[in-house]
Amino acid sequence: MATADGYENSTCIGFNSKITASNQVRIGSSTVTSIGGYRAWSNLSDGRFKKNIKEDVPGHAFINKLRPITYTLDVTAINLKIENSKPGDKKITSDQFDKKYIAEQERIISRGLWPRK
Repeated sequence: MATADGYENSTCIGFNSKITASNQVRIGSSTVTSIGGYRAWSNLSDGRFKKNIKEDVPGHAFINKLRPITYTLDVTAINLKIENSKPGDKKITSDQFDKKYIAEQERIISRGLWPRK
């Protein structure tokens, strides 16, 4: 069954949580700092159901193409993108977000991998 926005098979839970397409689950907004429980998320990646398994990852060549980085997340930009995700949607102004909380989020240094150019 489609929602009023025309999305199907989607769920959003929490204040300012918003879906932007069908087949999505969103928990919380960009200002949420922790999502958890007493058990880990279920992962349906079970070796009993994998086919055509090959050990053909190019090892060192693949790893050497990765570039370790640190970054901060632009929570303000994420909020603006979500707010303007669909014409006609009710807009949520940035003033409605807890600016102190967003500033704290934007100071967190994260780590990740990007491909080398």
